[in-house]
Amino acid sequence: MTVDEFFKNVIDNTQENYRKIPQDLERNFSNYGSLTQKQAEWIENAIKRNRKLRSLEIPEEIQYEMDIALNRTNELPDLNIHAQSFLDQEELRDIILDEIALAVTRVMERLAK
Repeated sequence: MTVDEFFKNVIDNTQENYRKIPQDLERNFSNYGSLTQKQAEWIENAIKRNRKLRSLEIPEEIQYEMDIALNRTNELPDLNIHAQSFLDQEELRDIILDEIALAVTRVMERLAK
């Protein structure tokens, strides 16, 4: 299932007075390629609560962004753990710069598609 098909199904199976939410989610995802924590939670809750959406397959790109937004991925290190280990400022700065480089790479890959 493509991202467009996924959002079309979610929009079509959402009550009329709540359709603006998935429409905004679709627009934001197509513009930015990522989800906030609240957006990911809304998608997850909609799929759980709506019988018509329960069997809906979440596209890999959306699931990946949901996992990041909901802190379910080990790809990114937990900076709280690093901060608790009292890393010196130089090492912490290097970690942050590496994470920024990874984020920029992901954005560039999305733009190249």
